Amino acid sequence: MAEKTYEDRYGNKVKAEELLKNKDPNERKAIQYFYSLPVKSGCFGKKFLTDAEYLAIVDEQVGSPESRKARALDRLGLDEDQVREIPPVCFQGFADLEDDVKGIVRDLVRLTKNGRRVTPTKELTWLFFGNDQVYVYTVRVDTCDASLKSERTLEYFYKDVTAFASKSDSVRKKVPEVKDGCGGGSVEYVDRHVEEESFRIVVPGEIFECALSPEDDNESKITAMKQKLREKKNTQ
Repeated sequence: MAEKTYEDRYGNKVKAEELLKNKDPNERKAIQYFYSLPVKSGCFGKKFLTDAEYLAIVDEQVGSPESRKARALDRLGLDEDQVREIPPVCFQGFADLEDDVKGIVRDLVRLTKNGRRVTPTKELTWLFFGNDQVYVYTVRVDTCDASLKSERTLEYFYKDVTAFASKSDSVRKKVPEVKDGCGGGSVEYVDRHVEEESFRIVVPGEIFECALSPEDDNESKITAMKQKLREKKNTQ
Protein backbone atom coordinates (compact mmCIF):
# COMPACT_ATOMS: atom_id res chain seq x y z
CA MET A 1 0.00 0.00 0.00
CA ALA A 2 1.35 3.41 -0.96
CA GLU A 3 2.24 5.72 1.90
CA LYS A 4 -0.38 8.40 2.51
CA THR A 5 0.37 11.91 1.26
CA TYR A 6 -0.93 15.29 2.42
CA GLU A 7 -1.28 18.66 0.75
CA ASP A 8 1.04 21.08 2.50
CA ARG A 9 0.40 24.80 2.88
CA TYR A 10 2.08 25.48 -0.46
CA GLY A 11 -0.11 23.05 -2.40
CA ASN A 12 2.47 20.26 -2.64
CA LYS A 13 1.66 16.59 -2.10
CA VAL A 14 4.05 15.38 0.61
CA LYS A 15 4.44 12.62 3.18
CA ALA A 16 3.86 13.24 6.87
CA GLU A 17 7.55 13.45 7.71
CA GLU A 18 8.00 16.17 5.09
CA LEU A 19 5.28 18.28 6.71
CA LEU A 20 7.29 18.18 9.93
CA LYS A 21 10.78 18.61 8.46
CA ASN A 22 12.88 21.45 9.96
CA LYS A 23 10.16 22.42 12.43
CA ASP A 24 10.66 23.12 16.12
CA PRO A 25 8.75 21.02 18.69
CA ASN A 26 5.77 23.38 19.01
CA GLU A 27 5.49 23.86 15.25
CA ARG A 28 5.50 20.09 14.84
CA LYS A 29 2.70 19.69 17.38
CA ALA A 30 0.61 22.41 15.69
CA ILE A 31 1.04 20.77 12.28
CA GLN A 32 0.14 17.38 13.74
CA TYR A 33 -2.96 18.98 15.25
CA PHE A 34 -4.20 20.53 12.01
CA TYR A 35 -3.39 17.50 9.86
CA SER A 36 -4.72 15.10 12.50
CA LEU A 37 -1.41 13.29 12.75
CA PRO A 38 -0.65 11.39 15.96
CA VAL A 39 1.94 12.90 18.27
CA LYS A 40 2.64 9.41 19.59
CA SER A 41 2.06 5.92 18.22
CA GLY A 42 2.52 2.72 20.15
CA CYS A 43 1.26 -0.73 20.94
CA PHE A 44 -1.84 0.67 22.64
CA GLY A 45 -2.87 3.07 19.90
CA LYS A 46 -2.27 6.63 18.81
CA LYS A 47 -2.13 9.84 20.83
CA PHE A 48 -3.46 13.00 19.17
CA LEU A 49 -2.85 16.51 20.44
CA THR A 50 -5.92 17.66 22.35
CA ASP A 51 -7.69 20.98 21.84
CA ALA A 52 -6.48 22.15 25.27
CA GLU A 53 -2.89 21.24 24.45
CA TYR A 54 -3.03 23.16 21.18
CA LEU A 55 -4.58 26.23 22.85
CA ALA A 56 -1.79 26.15 25.46
CA ILE A 57 0.79 26.39 22.66
CA VAL A 58 -1.11 29.37 21.24
CA ASP A 59 -1.20 31.18 24.59
CA GLU A 60 2.51 30.60 25.10
CA GLN A 61 3.39 32.09 21.73
CA VAL A 62 1.05 35.10 21.87
CA GLY A 63 1.79 36.01 25.47
CA SER A 64 -0.59 37.49 28.03
CA PRO A 65 -2.75 40.51 27.15
CA GLU A 66 -1.03 42.57 29.87
CA SER A 67 2.46 41.81 28.57
CA ARG A 68 1.31 42.71 25.07
CA LYS A 69 -0.27 45.92 26.39
CA ALA A 70 3.11 47.05 27.69
CA ARG A 71 4.69 46.13 24.36
CA ALA A 72 1.97 48.02 22.49
CA LEU A 73 2.42 51.23 24.47
CA ASP A 74 6.17 51.03 23.94
CA ARG A 75 5.84 50.46 20.18
CA LEU A 76 3.35 53.33 19.86
CA GLY A 77 5.44 55.65 22.03
CA LEU A 78 2.54 56.29 24.39
CA ASP A 79 2.01 56.74 28.09
CA GLU A 80 -1.26 55.45 29.54
CA ASP A 81 -2.11 58.96 30.76
CA GLN A 82 -2.31 60.05 27.11
CA VAL A 83 -5.00 57.53 26.18
CA ARG A 84 -7.74 57.71 28.79
CA GLU A 85 -10.77 58.79 26.74
CA ILE A 86 -12.20 55.31 27.33
CA PRO A 87 -10.48 52.22 28.77
CA PRO A 88 -8.12 50.48 26.32
CA VAL A 89 -9.73 47.63 24.41
CA CYS A 90 -8.18 44.21 23.78
CA PHE A 91 -9.47 41.85 21.10
CA GLN A 92 -8.22 38.32 20.49
CA GLY A 93 -9.20 35.69 17.98
CA PHE A 94 -8.15 33.16 15.38
CA ALA A 95 -7.65 34.78 11.98
CA ASP A 96 -7.05 33.82 8.39
CA LEU A 97 -3.76 34.54 6.68
CA GLU A 98 -2.95 38.12 5.68
CA ASP A 99 -3.42 39.17 2.07
CA ASP A 100 0.31 39.37 1.34
CA VAL A 101 0.77 35.62 1.89
CA LYS A 102 -2.62 34.32 0.71
CA GLY A 103 -2.23 32.39 -2.50
CA ILE A 104 1.25 31.37 -1.42
CA VAL A 105 0.56 29.86 1.99
CA ARG A 106 -2.76 28.10 2.51
CA ASP A 107 -5.11 28.56 5.41
CA LEU A 108 -5.81 25.68 7.77
CA VAL A 109 -8.91 25.47 9.94
CA ARG A 110 -10.22 23.07 12.53
CA LEU A 111 -13.14 22.90 14.92
CA THR A 112 -12.58 21.96 18.53
CA LYS A 113 -14.85 19.41 20.17
CA ASN A 114 -17.05 22.24 21.48
CA GLY A 115 -17.33 23.77 18.00
CA ARG A 116 -14.79 26.58 18.37
CA ARG A 117 -13.03 27.61 15.14
CA VAL A 118 -9.24 27.56 15.39
CA THR A 119 -6.52 28.28 12.82
CA PRO A 120 -2.71 28.46 12.98
CA THR A 121 -2.98 32.27 13.06
CA LYS A 122 -3.81 33.88 16.42
CA GLU A 123 -4.20 37.62 16.58
CA LEU A 124 -4.14 39.94 19.61
CA THR A 125 -5.02 43.61 19.20
CA TRP A 126 -4.90 46.52 21.61
CA LEU A 127 -6.73 49.79 20.88
CA PHE A 128 -6.03 53.01 22.79
CA PHE A 129 -8.13 56.17 22.70
CA GLY A 130 -6.47 59.56 22.91
CA ASN A 131 -7.94 63.03 22.60
CA ASP A 132 -7.69 63.20 18.81
CA GLN A 133 -6.61 59.73 17.68
CA VAL A 134 -7.19 56.00 17.99
CA TYR A 135 -3.99 53.98 18.32
CA VAL A 136 -3.80 50.32 17.27
CA TYR A 137 -1.27 47.58 17.96
CA THR A 138 -1.65 44.07 16.55
CA VAL A 139 0.50 40.96 16.91
CA ARG A 140 -0.09 37.83 14.81
CA VAL A 141 1.57 34.48 15.39
CA ASP A 142 1.44 31.40 13.20
CA THR A 143 1.78 28.24 15.25
CA CYS A 144 2.85 26.18 12.22
CA ASP A 145 5.43 28.66 10.90
CA ALA A 146 7.23 31.08 13.22
CA SER A 147 8.51 33.09 10.25
CA LEU A 148 4.97 34.40 9.64
CA LYS A 149 4.85 36.24 12.98
CA SER A 150 4.20 39.97 12.59
CA GLU A 151 3.57 43.13 14.60
CA ARG A 152 2.16 46.42 13.38
CA THR A 153 0.98 49.77 14.72
CA LEU A 154 -1.56 52.16 13.22
CA GLU A 155 -3.02 55.55 14.10
CA TYR A 156 -6.36 57.04 13.02
CA PHE A 157 -7.82 60.49 13.65
CA TYR A 158 -11.41 60.34 14.89
CA LYS A 159 -12.39 62.84 12.19
CA ASP A 160 -11.31 60.32 9.53
CA VAL A 161 -13.05 57.27 11.01
CA THR A 162 -16.32 56.41 9.30
CA ALA A 163 -17.29 53.54 11.61
CA PHE A 164 -16.31 51.03 14.26
CA ALA A 165 -18.09 47.79 13.42
CA SER A 166 -18.11 44.04 13.96
CA LYS A 167 -18.54 41.51 11.17
CA SER A 168 -19.76 37.92 11.40
CA ASP A 169 -19.70 35.37 8.59
CA SER A 170 -20.82 31.75 8.45
CA VAL A 171 -18.82 29.81 5.87
CA ARG A 172 -18.84 26.12 4.99
CA LYS A 173 -15.47 24.37 5.20
CA LYS A 174 -14.18 20.82 5.29
CA VAL A 175 -12.56 20.22 8.67
CA PRO A 176 -10.98 17.15 10.30
CA GLU A 177 -12.60 15.40 13.21
CA VAL A 178 -10.65 12.92 15.30
CA LYS A 179 -12.77 9.97 16.37
CA ASP A 180 -11.66 8.14 19.49
CA GLY A 181 -11.82 4.37 19.32
CA CYS A 182 -10.49 1.16 20.71
CA GLY A 183 -6.79 0.89 19.97
CA GLY A 184 -6.43 4.45 18.71
CA GLY A 185 -8.13 7.21 16.77
CA SER A 186 -9.30 7.78 13.24
CA VAL A 187 -9.86 10.95 11.25
CA GLU A 188 -12.85 11.95 9.18
CA TYR A 189 -13.10 15.15 7.10
CA VAL A 190 -16.59 16.60 7.32
CA ASP A 191 -18.40 19.70 6.07
CA ARG A 192 -19.20 22.15 8.83
CA HIS A 193 -20.49 25.71 9.07
CA VAL A 194 -17.69 27.77 10.60
CA GLU A 195 -18.36 31.12 12.27
CA GLU A 196 -15.78 33.84 11.58
CA GLU A 197 -15.90 37.12 13.51
CA SER A 198 -13.88 40.30 13.14
CA PHE A 199 -13.75 43.96 14.19
CA ARG A 200 -13.33 46.78 11.68
CA ILE A 201 -12.21 50.38 11.66
CA VAL A 202 -13.49 51.97 8.48
CA VAL A 203 -11.78 55.06 7.04
CA PRO A 204 -12.00 56.42 3.48
CA GLY A 205 -10.10 54.08 1.17
CA GLU A 206 -9.07 51.67 3.94
CA ILE A 207 -10.49 49.09 6.33
CA PHE A 208 -8.52 47.84 9.31
CA GLU A 209 -9.70 44.40 10.40
CA CYS A 210 -8.76 42.19 13.34
CA ALA A 211 -10.02 38.89 14.70
CA LEU A 212 -12.52 38.50 17.54
CA SER A 213 -13.25 35.59 19.82
CA PRO A 214 -16.98 34.78 20.08
CA GLU A 215 -16.41 33.77 23.71
CA ASP A 216 -15.53 37.36 24.70
CA ASP A 217 -17.87 40.25 25.51
CA ASN A 218 -17.03 42.19 22.37
CA GLU A 219 -20.30 44.06 21.89
CA SER A 220 -20.00 46.11 25.08
CA LYS A 221 -16.49 47.18 24.04
CA ILE A 222 -17.60 48.12 20.53
CA THR A 223 -20.64 50.01 21.88
CA ALA A 224 -18.36 52.16 24.08
CA MET A 225 -16.12 52.84 21.08
CA LYS A 226 -19.08 53.87 18.92
CA GLN A 227 -20.31 56.22 21.64
CA LYS A 228 -16.90 57.86 21.92
CA LEU A 229 -16.72 58.25 18.13
CA ARG A 230 -20.13 59.99 18.12
CA GLU A 231 -18.97 62.35 20.86
CA LYS A 232 -15.84 63.24 18.94
CA LYS A 233 -17.74 63.78 15.70
CA ASN A 234 -20.23 66.08 17.47
CA THR A 235 -17.47 68.28 18.91
CA GLN A 236 -15.53 68.72 15.65
